[in-house]
Amino acid sequence: MLQMSLSFRRTFADMFRHMREMRGYFLWAAIVFFVGIAYGAVSDTFREFLEGQINALAKTAGRLSELENGRLLMFVFIFANNTIKSILVMFLGLLGGVIPLFFLLVNGMVIGYWLANVEGTGMSAAEIVVKGLLPHGVLEIPAIVVASAYGMGLGVQLVRSAIPKIRIPGQLERTLATTLPLMPFLTLVLLAAAVIEVTVTPWLLRL
Repeated sequence: MLQMSLSFRRTFADMFRHMREMRGYFLWAAIVFFVGIAYGAVSDTFREFLEGQINALAKTAGRLSELENGRLLMFVFIFANNTIKSILVMFLGLLGGVIPLFFLLVNGMVIGYWLANVEGTGMSAAEIVVKGLLPHGVLEIPAIVVASAYGMGLGVQLVRSAIPKIRIPGQLERTLATTLPLMPFLTLVLLAAAVIEVTVTPWLLRL
């Protein structure tokens, strides 16, 4: 039992150590995400697409809320949706790192467009951010950024591994190995975010 506990701690210590090595990818992932927010807030180019994304989520939330145990179903939907997408985007990054970039950009644009069009809610964009986004977003957004950053890293490292002159021996293998403890870690973070989103966030929005 003690040996298992030590192994568990060592695995996660290695994961956090590797995450420090990935800070460059985290920075780029965060930049892409916030560029998406800014672009979604000021541009009408993808208005129809973004409205479609927001309306689809709103319709799903409305249907679930009408069912028995609607809050529980909403929790399951949010948790499963975020977790599955985060893990998928991490490994789909092996296709050159393009899909994580697209994922971050679109999610940022949806948030930016939503914040720029809050008329009729009775709240300002600042209130929406503080009450409707930050409570769960402080966990959810970093988890999505980390997953996407690892996807970008896997894509870049896979390409580099095929070019002897720029290949860093063992880099891709170490990153892939780190995804094993990273998956349950992100799952727990997104679980906590989903709990907050269906409990604390609605309560704050009613204040």
